[in-house]
Amino acid sequence: MAESGDQVTQGNRVRPAPGVPVDLARAALPPEDLEPAQMPDDRSAPASAAGGEPADGSQLEFCKHVHSYMSESIRFADQKASYTLAVATGLWVILSAQGLPQSLAAAWGAWHVGDWIGCASLVLLSIGVLGSIGTVLPRTKPCRPDGLVSWGCVSRYGRPEAYLGDLADVHANRAAAELAQHSHELAVICAKKYRMLGFSIWGTACGLVLAGILLSLRSILA
Repeated sequence: MAESGDQVTQGNRVRPAPGVPVDLARAALPPEDLEPAQMPDDRSAPASAAGGEPADGSQLEFCKHVHSYMSESIRFADQKASYTLAVATGLWVILSAQGLPQSLAAAWGAWHVGDWIGCASLVLLSIGVLGSIGTVLPRTKPCRPDGLVSWGCVSRYGRPEAYLGDLADVHANRAAAELAQHSHELAVICAKKYRMLGFSIWGTACGLVLAGILLSLRSILA
């Protein structure tokens, strides 16, 4: 044991000399000379998302927002398709009341400009109707054996207790993974819906313009 100044060295450890405050002696020591009990403990740090459950739940919250956004996007697409379907069918009724389909059938082979405009309008409105129906048609995907989110997966459980039992073992990482998987499935459905909706809106809009031109010509020539 060697004694020097304010410190006493004993073995591999350094202890404060008698009469020196302990806190002052510890502050003067480098970290490598501290006793094992005095070293900072990093084992109590929260686990990261890569090593286990996210400590702050940010990944799970983000997946919740994405899932809600996808669900709202699908609902909005169906709502717009319903409006487009109403407009397209309404124009079809108006043109039919004007006798356009009958006049086109009667003058087959001898159409003039107004007949061609009327025919194009009916075709475009038909595209709008079919596109709207294709948008709102239900779309399902095969259910995963271990899925916990989609209605198809949940309905496979015979009783609510069985579903609740599987949920008891779900931690934040598993919940985030399930929401992410289902959000991807919703995104695929959403992309198909908006593709059909685009055809429906453009067809209805162009049919509306041509129908307006046709009705204007008929009112002028009448």
